[in-house]
Amino acid sequence: MKEIPLNAMHKGDWSLNLEEEYGPGEEAEMLESSIEAVTQTKYEHYVNIITPGEMGNPEEWFISRLEGLLAEKELPVEKVVYVGECGCGGYITRVCR
Repeated sequence: MKEIPLNAMHKGDWSLNLEEEYGPGEEAEMLESSIEAVTQTKYEHYVNIITPGEMGNPEEWFISRLEGLLAEKELPVEKVVYVGECGCGGYITRVCR
């Protein structure tokens, strides 16, 4: 897993940008970083996870895998939703705790 700078626990809503760190073929690493980000998100807050545009719409590959891993790790979340495409070409998935 590449080093993504994450704080011990975020005080509010925040974003994790995976666009510059990962690309095709690194889906497992992206999911691992995303799980770590969720663990560092306080309850009643969310983390926006930005995946690279070249990976395609997260509704087609990322969200279901992320939800499966969250359930497997018994990491409680309120919901995981696709937000949309960001101005930089990436895609935003929001995980609400």
